[in-house]
Amino acid sequence: MPTPAAKHAPEHHKHVAETLPYLRDAVYPAVREQLLEWARDRAAPQVLLLRLEALPERRYDHEAQVTEALRRLPADPRDTFELPLLNYDELATEEITRALDSLTEAQVRKVYDHEKQTKRRLVILHACEHRMHEKLTPPQ
Repeated sequence: MPTPAAKHAPEHHKHVAETLPYLRDAVYPAVREQLLEWARDRAAPQVLLLRLEALPERRYDHEAQVTEALRRLPADPRDTFELPLLNYDELATEEITRALDSLTEAQVRKVYDHEKQTKRRLVILHACEHRMHEKLTPPQ
């Protein structure tokens, strides 16, 4: 039976390592919202912001506590949220359609279902349909 550490290594540790540079020189102690703000100010990519958003809401006294909390998260934190894009309803159509390329088929389906039930923006719905069809069509 694999140990908990083996379950997450080494691919999972890569995700932790990608996140930490955006928290370099962060001021501790800090809570999740402060860490998010710190990473946003350093232009962290959305997937990394989602990873921080998925952290438990608590006080972190130093980077090692953040590292440990990040290691306990799934490799792709977008799977833990109702929608895989942070602040989805505030994003512009172009931002959403650009972000679809980085999502899994299941995540695109979540975006599609949400969009169909809410704003019904045809550009986004068509982009989702295209991405889902793309994922289902085997390469020639």
